Amino acid sequence: MSVPLPIHLRYASRVALLACPFCREMYARGEERVCPQCGIDLERLEDLPPSPEVLAEEPPVAPELATLPFSDFRRGRGILLGLSIVGLVLFFFPWFEIRYPNPVVFTGLALASRKLFLLWATPVAWFVLIPTVLTRRSIYKMRGARVAVMFLAAFPGLSAMTVLLHQPRNVRVTSALALHVDAAPGLALYLTLALSVAALIVGARFGLGFGFKKAKPVPVRRTPIAPSSSGHTLH
Repeated sequence: MSVPLPIHLRYASRVALLACPFCREMYARGEERVCPQCGIDLERLEDLPPSPEVLAEEPPVAPELATLPFSDFRRGRGILLGLSIVGLVLFFFPWFEIRYPNPVVFTGLALASRKLFLLWATPVAWFVLIPTVLTRRSIYKMRGARVAVMFLAAFPGLSAMTVLLHQPRNVRVTSALALHVDAAPGLALYLTLALSVAALIVGARFGLGFGFKKAKPVPVRRTPIAPSSSGHTLH
C-alpha cells in the first residue's frame, strides 16, 4: 500500500534541490543559479510554498473548522460577550439595601467581602467567560465549549439566588427581643439573575446560531474516473 508523501519535504544538504519560484522547474545544487527560462533566482525547494496545482488538489477546509474573523460576533458570540461585560459591571452596583434600622446599601463586592465567599464566583465567572468566548473562532470550537460556557453562566445566577433566599428579615438581639429589619434586594441583583439565565440559553446554542431552518446539504461534485458507456453501442 502506497503512503502519500507530505507536501513539505526536507532533503539532505548533499541532495538538496533548487527550484524556480515561478515555473517550479527543479535543478540540482550547483547546476544552475538562475532559471534559464524565467530568469529568476533559484531557491531551495523546501523553502518554496506549495504550488497552485498542489493547493488546488488539496481538499477544502470544512466550514465548521475554518477560522472566523475576530470581529465575527454571530452564533451567540457577540451576545455572550455583551452579557459578560454587563454582568461584570453590575457586580459593583447595589445588590442589597437595608432601610431600617440603619440605611445601608451593599454592592455585590461589599456582600462578597462580608464572608459571603460564594459571591466571588460571580465576577470570576463573568471575567473568565470573556476570553473563553473570544478564543473560540471556529464553529467546531464554539460547539465544543458549550458545556464550559453554560457552567460559567450558571454561577452568577446561583449567587443571586443565594442572596434572595437568605435575605435578613429579623435580627435576634437577645433571647426575648427580635429587631425587625426592613431590607430589599437591589435592581442589579435581579438583573444579574436575568443575565445569568440569558447566558445559559445563549450558551446552549453557542456555535449553532438561533435559526430554526435546516441547513441545505453541500453539493458534492463527483469527477468520473472513466467516460460512461451510456448511450453507446457495445460490441
